[in-house]
Amino acid sequence: MPTVERAGVRTYYEVRGAGEPVLVWGHGFLVSSRFFGEVIDRLPGYRSITVDFRGHGRSAGVTEGVTLAEIADDIAAVLHELGVENAVYIGHSTGSAVGMRLAARHPGLVRAAIGLAGVPVQGNPPEVLEFTAALSAMQGDPAAFAGALGQLTVHPGQEEMVAAAGREAALVPLAALKSIGEVELFLDESEQLLPKLTQPWLFVIPGDDRSVDPELQLAGARRFPNGRTLVLDGEGHLVPQERPAEIARIVEDFVSGLPSEA
Repeated sequence: MPTVERAGVRTYYEVRGAGEPVLVWGHGFLVSSRFFGEVIDRLPGYRSITVDFRGHGRSAGVTEGVTLAEIADDIAAVLHELGVENAVYIGHSTGSAVGMRLAARHPGLVRAAIGLAGVPVQGNPPEVLEFTAALSAMQGDPAAFAGALGQLTVHPGQEEMVAAAGREAALVPLAALKSIGEVELFLDESEQLLPKLTQPWLFVIPGDDRSVDPELQLAGARRFPNGRTLVLDGEGHLVPQERPAEIARIVEDFVSGLPSEA
């Protein structure tokens, strides 16, 4: 199992496919990089690097320093290990917020980025805390997590995916649930981040997102100097899992439209 160790923490990663530019994938809170599988399968012409965030998936044993900034630094360590620079980052939900920290803290690593149903740069509003704080009481309970995540689907026939997500979420340590779900998702670091986030960003906003308010996503996207938006009417927060073919098409269109490197 490939891992990179940084400050005593081992981060799991995978490399799939070949081709340029390199795509780096950042998953959402509670799940892991496995949940990008169907999207990546549809993009065989690119080298894709997936990372399981500390406290999640195959990196789930980590209970210290579970912050968005530390996760970003873990990803940077993986990219340095693989000799990757100037990649395109694709982040879902919390993974989008991680990508902002990666691009700001490690200039040159991120050439462009896509946020899918992303936590906005200004963080979530306080009213979301009631839902995210309740996740701590579910620790170790796959059925409870599946029930919570199932509320975020908008299309029928997602039972298998939701059950798998519930099993993964149940493995996330309590320390990570509290750090991310009760603190990190609400940080407003926009003043520090935005001056450093000048590369092209595409924000894919599901019109029926029940987790992150679409209007809040739109307001955050408008603060990016080179940001643009794409609203997907009728889609929900788990759009990469529910609509992998559509997301793969959006990624390919975005990447093919980037200017050639000098």
